[in-house]
Amino acid sequence: MDPGPLQNGTPEEIEEDKRRRNTAASARFRAKKKQRDQQLQQTSIQLREKVQDLEKEKTSLKAENTWLRDLVSERSEISPKIRELLISQKR
Repeated sequence: MDPGPLQNGTPEEIEEDKRRRNTAASARFRAKKKQRDQQLQQTSIQLREKVQDLEKEKTSLKAENTWLRDLVSERSEISPKIRELLISQKR
């Protein structure tokens, strides 16, 4: 760990110590930023995959819903009231 700022020394030593600490702090900042960017990129990839999965599921459910509506509307026992409701919901 950093022993802290140099208190006693020549002005050149104090300036060099300051420069060294600043360089180390900059390196830590860049490393944290890189890690944060990588995490955001990974999260973005995961969310895109989730969206694709949900879109596929939506398409599948819409097809199933249409199939079931058609099946129910084909039944001869269906009451006119239910048939009308099904037809109005298709729109």
